[in-house]
Amino acid sequence: MGIASEGFLATRRALGRPLAGSALARRVLLFGSVHDGGRLAPDDARFMLQASSRARRLRAAVEEAAACDLSSVIAEVRAPVGAIRGERDQVVSAAAMRALVAARPDTVEESIADSGHVPQLERPGEFVSALERVLDGLTAVTDS
Repeated sequence: MGIASEGFLATRRALGRPLAGSALARRVLLFGSVHDGGRLAPDDARFMLQASSRARRLRAAVEEAAACDLSSVIAEVRAPVGAIRGERDQVVSAAAMRALVAARPDTVEESIADSGHVPQLERPGEFVSALERVLDGLTAVTDS
């Protein structure tokens, strides 16, 4: 992790929770995790900041996981697969979703517009609707 990243994380840990009441601060503090942190409720932002307060080298872990080719493993899974992704997710890319669907064409997938990596917090109503559609789709797959 670079010095700038370490400095940002230290600042975020020290000031994040007190500043979470500001929409502008939420946008800065949660950049890369959510599409627009300013739309999150302050308590949701504080929850995310607290949950990640001990995170170290997350980027390296995400990059390592993304580099793994699990297509053969996914193809062998004998359970229905459903996936929900925020369209502006910077953690799980659109390419990763396409790879999942390529490996498992029966995947029931939903995408939530104007949302990043945590659509359940960013767009809760849309997330619930997407989840219901995925679950309905999975039921249809298992019933056939």
